[in-house]
Amino acid sequence: MIPMKKVIILSIVISLITSITSIVVYHKFIDTKVSAFDLKGYIHGIKVLYAQEKIKTEDEINNYIDQLGDTIKNRPKNEIILSSDVILGGPVYRIPYPVKEVEDAANQRLSPELTK
Repeated sequence: MIPMKKVIILSIVISLITSITSIVVYHKFIDTKVSAFDLKGYIHGIKVLYAQEKIKTEDEINNYIDQLGDTIKNRPKNEIILSSDVILGGPVYRIPYPVKEVEDAANQRLSPELTK
């Protein structure tokens, strides 16, 4: 016969393993996550690059937009993506820009003569 102390310890270990596994599986595959993307800033960054003549053709603009589309498509299926303009606060993961060059440009302001 197995001593009662070993049965209790084994029961606790099995319960812990089961609990931790279920929490990890739920968080990874079932739990809906809310993420934000700064779409307005990304478009502004493309405009800045165009005004600085770092983007010269429509194909280059389409390439940046396609990269954004690929970034969004490759997100997990249990993730909801909102524009960061509608997020007022809270713990929300911010999706990084797919192109570093656009991120740097998004932080710059267009001079008034370039916005015409």
